[in-house]
Amino acid sequence: MNDSELMRIAINEAKKGKGNVSPNPIVGCIIAKDGKIIAKGYHREFGGKHAETNAITNSKTETSGAKMYVTLEPCDHFGKQGPCTDAIIKAGIKEIFIATKDPNPVSGDGIKKLKENGIIINYGLLKKEATKMNEFYLKSKEQKMPFITIKMAISTDGKISYGNGKKKKITGKQAFEFTQKLRKENDAIIVGVNTIKKDNPRLNVRNNTRKNPIRIVFDSRASTPVKSKIFSQKGRTIIVCTEDAPLKKVNTLAKKAEVLFAKKEGKRIDIKDALSRIYLIGVNSVLIEPGNRLATTLLSKMLFNRLCLIISNKRIGKGLPAFNLKRKIIVKIISTKKLGKDFFIYAEKVD
Repeated sequence: MNDSELMRIAINEAKKGKGNVSPNPIVGCIIAKDGKIIAKGYHREFGGKHAETNAITNSKTETSGAKMYVTLEPCDHFGKQGPCTDAIIKAGIKEIFIATKDPNPVSGDGIKKLKENGIIINYGLLKKEATKMNEFYLKSKEQKMPFITIKMAISTDGKISYGNGKKKKITGKQAFEFTQKLRKENDAIIVGVNTIKKDNPRLNVRNNTRKNPIRIVFDSRASTPVKSKIFSQKGRTIIVCTEDAPLKKVNTLAKKAEVLFAKKEGKRIDIKDALSRIYLIGVNSVLIEPGNRLATTLLSKMLFNRLCLIISNKRIGKGLPAFNLKRKIIVKIISTKKLGKDFFIYAEKVD
């Protein structure tokens, strides 16, 4: 096999760790001699051994003189595990192909160390594919806030709920299953407090064998009902409120969940500040399922990376519009597809 084929296998190895390693990136590694694979490895779980170490450990053949193909620059610092660079040097690897550089401040030190030990370094092989695979991690480091996906289910006439206030699904089974997939892929799910009060959702992933995403509620006045279903689910729940929220209500919610304070913008939460603070606690990606008010704020401020719209085949008539924008926004449509009787549009912000 050639170098590109071997790196593509490393990328496929990396994807096996998706959903288990955040806030770390997913990483895959292949070790080969004369174009033949002698070992594979990937980062299995947060806190566990890194891909390079796993590949070296998995090898049943002498690794001295072999080539390594790794999707992200090897680390050279002590974290949950020791430096990958030391393991690579000890294994006698002669040449490394690296798809993408690590944006972390300590990146680069490892490469210098490897070069000093006579290891040949090659950058950029299948960089585009490897970057896309780790877009949550890489983009969050760049923008200093989580990678933001907005997901909305909208009727054909642009509404998100019926005018009578009754809770009623407007999309079908395949759209529901797609939403579960989106939730599973992200570190956290964010909704506004009005969604909690109106719909009382669990904000979990059905039939999930992995941990649930963190549930986050934007609630400026700490008014989330204490009997909400989000408090009875496994995993973390975070209420984001402003510093002038009523102390008694904050203390009550603090017994049920974590409380995170954000700056104010007018009478409401400064959404950008809140997202920046969420990033600082180790959240690389968020799925926001907004109501009208939150959606309007996010879209008008262009606070998103990805927009997922599920267009129902139903017409609501009198009801709540998805958002109220004073000006047009420009997005790039990446793909569209049918979800049963519904229609899915995937778009990205134009940088």
